[in-house]
Amino acid sequence: MGETEGRGMISADWLRERGRAMPDLNPGGVPTFRVEMRPEWIDENGHMNTGAYYLAMQPATISALTLWGVSFEERARHNRTFFVVEQKGVFSRELIEGDAMHVQVRIAGMDDKRYLQLCQIFHAEQGYLAFSLETLVIFVDRERRRVVN
Repeated sequence: MGETEGRGMISADWLRERGRAMPDLNPGGVPTFRVEMRPEWIDENGHMNTGAYYLAMQPATISALTLWGVSFEERARHNRTFFVVEQKGVFSRELIEGDAMHVQVRIAGMDDKRYLQLCQIFHAEQGYLAFSLETLVIFVDRERRRVVN
């Protein structure tokens, strides 16, 4: 059994304990993106549907990767991509129709084969945290479909 199998999400603390976290993973600051609520994201309970949180984060994540120099085009040029291997989401407070959001994307930990991304959605006006998502991502060779450095 691997070092982390059966233990759940690899956290930033887990990476730090093993000397794998870099001291400043977000040197240019944490990118923040404004996202407007879409009517189709509202469910029968009058709040944002569970799956819509992922849809709201996707453009912010793609933009953050581009800011960090690993856009889709750059990854394709090197025949590399990212695969998500694990996620943990926490719903803290609801968002309702008409709410705008701020989405923040940051790197919480990294080693030569993977990184831990933290995405958070805040209510744009009131500032409260509505949802957070930790995502463990591996670097993959697109042709061989294997983890690479």
